[in-house]
Amino acid sequence: GEDPETRKGKRIVPRAGISLRPILAGGRLPERPLFFEHEGNRAIRLGKWKLVWTNFDKRWELYDIKVDRSEINDL
Repeated sequence: GEDPETRKGKRIVPRAGISLRPILAGGRLPERPLFFEHEGNRAIRLGKWKLVWTNFDKRWELYDIKVDRSEINDL
């Protein structure tokens, strides 16, 4: 069900996260991007694609991680 919006007259802050109910029912979760940041380096991953900002080179790199897991070939 849905979360209530108030309890005892006070507004309830919505929970962060997603329901795992689809997985428990044998289905899949909708795909969504993953965001990373570490020591000035940044990345976004969605499906087979990973976009990386390298703080050392100050540029973006794009990888097809389905065929290039080691992120060797910047597309």
